[in-house]
Amino acid sequence: MNNKILFFTLTYKRLKYLQFMISSLKRTVPNYLNIEHLFIIQGDKSIYDYIYKLNLPNYKFIFNPQNFGLAKGWNQAIEYGINLDFNILAKIDDDMIFKTPGWLEAGIKALEWKDVLKVLSPRIEGLAQNKGGVLRYANVEMNGINVGLTPHLGGCSILTTNEVYKLFGKFDESLPMHGHQDSQFSQKLIKAGVRFGYLEDFIANHGPEGTLVQEK
Repeated sequence: MNNKILFFTLTYKRLKYLQFMISSLKRTVPNYLNIEHLFIIQGDKSIYDYIYKLNLPNYKFIFNPQNFGLAKGWNQAIEYGINLDFNILAKIDDDMIFKTPGWLEAGIKALEWKDVLKVLSPRIEGLAQNKGGVLRYANVEMNGINVGLTPHLGGCSILTTNEVYKLFGKFDESLPMHGHQDSQFSQKLIKAGVRFGYLEDFIANHGPEGTLVQEK
């Protein structure tokens, strides 16, 4: 199957972290420069100017003149992806650092396992809870990929198909601007029987402090 992949990143006044995130994608995704990456920039022209000057053909932009909050920004990207028929959508927070090469290929391979809707993420370091942020209730091999099933994901890196958004909708914009939109989204999908899992052999780091420590 030929996949049409969209990365999307919402960012607001965090250029330093964004630079680390982009560098980590270049290191861990061999064909990164051939994957469209949509940046939703909230009211910070300096970030727009920085990305624009990189002059990379795979970069696209939505510039919001003010900070509209997480859910609305994410939903702009999801609508863009669905309207342009991207079948794989990867939500990537601007303070992510991907450490293990091959995570995208592994994730897509796992998504194609059986006729079950899934939401996946690399195993996340830099969270306060158990490794990856959430306790596992089972480990499953999906097309040879070790996946730790969990009640929900942390939300900082979400890899899934457009079918999930088409069937169950997007993020709730009625919640506060920065108020657990990803947790609420997870709960909605859990009730519908969607599976959540971490790619246990593929590591990423999340969180400003952990991100900078890892990159020094």
